[in-house]
Amino acid sequence: MPLSQRKARLLKRLAVNRTRAKEGLVPVEGVRAAGEALSAGADVVFAVLAPRSTSTEEGRALRARLDALPDVEVVETSDDEMGELADTEHPQGVLLVCREPVAALNEEVRAPRRLLVLDAVQD
Repeated sequence: MPLSQRKARLLKRLAVNRTRAKEGLVPVEGVRAAGEALSAGADVVFAVLAPRSTSTEEGRALRARLDALPDVEVVETSDDEMGELADTEHPQGVLLVCREPVAALNEEVRAPRRLLVLDAVQD
């Protein structure tokens, strides 16, 4: 399925931190990061793949994992369009849009363990 204008505009808006918070969505870019997000149980809204993504074995395995998820829409785009959508200089051809996880701090504090709280972390 090709990338719609609506999804392309959403991806461009998600480049702005304020928009990510407002939408409750976060982009995950790259083969390794996308694989780690899937392994961590990320709630993927949709995935955008370019031909470059399947140039490696890791990329092909990621594509198979995404295709196996019943509720994840996988859309395809060209390598050139991915270059316009991606935030990196040399995109790997994989971009996931995931719902930002929400954790209730009061529930986490009750557990007897060490806890590290970070606020306003960048890059």
